[in-house]
Amino acid sequence: MHSACNGDGVRHAVEAPCAALEGNGAGLVRELELARKVQRALERLYAVAPLDDVREYVQPARNGREELLVRETRGVLEIAVHLPELAKSEPLDVDGWCQVIEGVSHFVLLADRAREDRSVSRLELELQAEVDKFVVLFSAMQMPSLANGERLMHRLYDSVQFAHAEDTELGARYRQANGVARRWVARTGLRFASPLDVGGFRAALRAFFRAPLEEKMHRALAA
Repeated sequence: MHSACNGDGVRHAVEAPCAALEGNGAGLVRELELARKVQRALERLYAVAPLDDVREYVQPARNGREELLVRETRGVLEIAVHLPELAKSEPLDVDGWCQVIEGVSHFVLLADRAREDRSVSRLELELQAEVDKFVVLFSAMQMPSLANGERLMHRLYDSVQFAHAEDTELGARYRQANGVARRWVARTGLRFASPLDVGGFRAALRAFFRAPLEEKMHRALAA
């Protein structure tokens, strides 16, 4: 269990405390290395002042899937990022990568908002993570073209299976985040793929990251 921030500025950083934090990150060597690289990439992309090293907050997944646990105790925000092991038999474990990206995205947004004394909802955490999955994987391509971007978009947002039923709170939230992120990527993100406009893409992403949830939704749905 590790503390990311302290002081009154973190009191509204999450809507409600999560379950008790426990465990440690022993054995997650590849996962820790990838998590740190993703954190640095997101900090550079979003011009976020350096945060605590996410590796200090990583713990093994308790149920085989990524999970963010948060609680606040006497003005101190405690965070645990539970990550699964990457598959050793696959050259590129896309699902594993996505879970690492999602966990790190949650950490970066939550810690950045807490530092600025800004609140963040569960829906915003999920929406930002859905966008960050596309950003990180698209940027890692040897040929980040429009065609490859469209294929990645379909794989991330159309060929997805949800673990929770649509009529549950979690199921509804994940589906909403998926749908809004897909719309933003399709209508805004991919505009900068042909021809590739790194500067324009970065500016659009930074504006999206800094916007509150209501504006994020507006930017995606009005695009």
